[in-house]
Amino acid sequence: MGLKAVTSGIVVANDSTKPRSKTEKTGSKPPPPAANTLPDVDVFQSRSVPNIFAQVPVGDLYRKTNDAALLRFLDEAIAYAHLAPLSSLDDAKLAIYTKSLPKVELHQHLDGSIDPETLIEFARQRGIDLPADTIETLSRPAQKANGRSTLKDFFERFRSAQVVWKDRDAIKTLTVHVIEKAAHDNVKHLELQFSPVGMAECHGLDLEDVVKGVIDGVAAATEQFAIGVRLIVTISRRRSVALGWEVEKLAAKYKDRGVVALGLASDEKAYPADEFAPMFQAAEKDGLGRAPHSGEDGPATNVATAIKKLKANRIGHGIRVIFDPEGLELVRTEDIPLEICPSSNILTGAAESWAKHPFRVLLDAGVRVTINTDDPGLFGVTLSDEMALAAKHFDLSCKELRTIISNSVDAAFLEGRDKQKLRLQVLTGISEANRALVDNLTLRELLLLAVGGMRREGMPMDQQRKFVEDFMSYLEAAAEGNAAAKEDAATLLA
Repeated sequence: MGLKAVTSGIVVANDSTKPRSKTEKTGSKPPPPAANTLPDVDVFQSRSVPNIFAQVPVGDLYRKTNDAALLRFLDEAIAYAHLAPLSSLDDAKLAIYTKSLPKVELHQHLDGSIDPETLIEFARQRGIDLPADTIETLSRPAQKANGRSTLKDFFERFRSAQVVWKDRDAIKTLTVHVIEKAAHDNVKHLELQFSPVGMAECHGLDLEDVVKGVIDGVAAATEQFAIGVRLIVTISRRRSVALGWEVEKLAAKYKDRGVVALGLASDEKAYPADEFAPMFQAAEKDGLGRAPHSGEDGPATNVATAIKKLKANRIGHGIRVIFDPEGLELVRTEDIPLEICPSSNILTGAAESWAKHPFRVLLDAGVRVTINTDDPGLFGVTLSDEMALAAKHFDLSCKELRTIISNSVDAAFLEGRDKQKLRLQVLTGISEANRALVDNLTLRELLLLAVGGMRREGMPMDQQRKFVEDFMSYLEAAAEGNAAAKEDAATLLA
């Protein structure tokens, strides 16, 4: 029996792959299928994949069959699967898939990236005294108490972690630890933000020593791990304007040592951004990016203010812009990326629930959205986790995840060859991840995704049904009456 080699261009990885025939989108998208269920009982007519093919991975069918008709069915199913909500995948396969995706993290705080266990153990090793209330605060699970949580609650946990920044060497060591964890999560480019003032105050450190300690850590980590790192130096809203100017000048001074942008963080309700505008205008003149937190839980108009007055070319969070039509239009027309951190938004109460989070609405509105972790140590998440949760709750497809990761590449504070290199690395890696996902699906799982893609594209039900019936009839005929197909199947199952 001859075996057919299948080229990688057929699989979901190729964004240009299109189904053989497809109707235009009509009206609103139908609801996605529930996890682990058939997308529509009428489409399948209670038929199932013949047992002889049921457990054969799609990749094996591709590599070992020479049946041209079967390959045509697989091609079309894969092309539609690329467009389907991934909510029909089981959690284990979705987790493997998002871990395999090469990722770009644009919004991660160094000071919130270390898990409580590591912080407590590091303090013990370095002889740093942790009061009992600090240990209790750090050890408390990051979850809504009685269904309610606020950013004020989160800031309490955040400030409790600052005690570990004892000296420049401690800062270097912990920076390496944070970058190592990101690299192991298949993050290819990380833009790590930190507040020199917040990290310096507990032990009275010099602000410049804090910056140098972080830069030392980046240099050490990038020699050991396959990850690119850039730094965003952040001003705290609750500090003085004079300190804000010190931070801006430090950011500009170390622009050639990996610092790429100026940030603005802390409570936007209590501390409006207006008085920090001159610093961000100076940062623009100094050639730095501007990425202030805005529209997280403060007024929706804060996003427009950040763009107009702070010259923001990226917005941290920004989810409340959905309630400001003028700001939303500004974000769209100016193509301002939003650094959205879904789990953080839920846990801090910035968004009421996954169901009410505006991510899907912003994506459909054409906003350049990205997915990030914010404070992975305090919230107990990785970027892979965030991608999987977003895929489940926002009904994202492989194609949409590719778009979102590409948005992060485009929004990264990189230029020229560095950005081109990252884009090639990421797109190549996404192709490989998509290929591996499809290869490990069973035929039933592939059909579930394919029908989900057909529904999302607005294909009429009769066409969905015809595709499934034709595919099932072919498989049944192959299993029951086609000797060559039986031989293929027997070989695959051997």
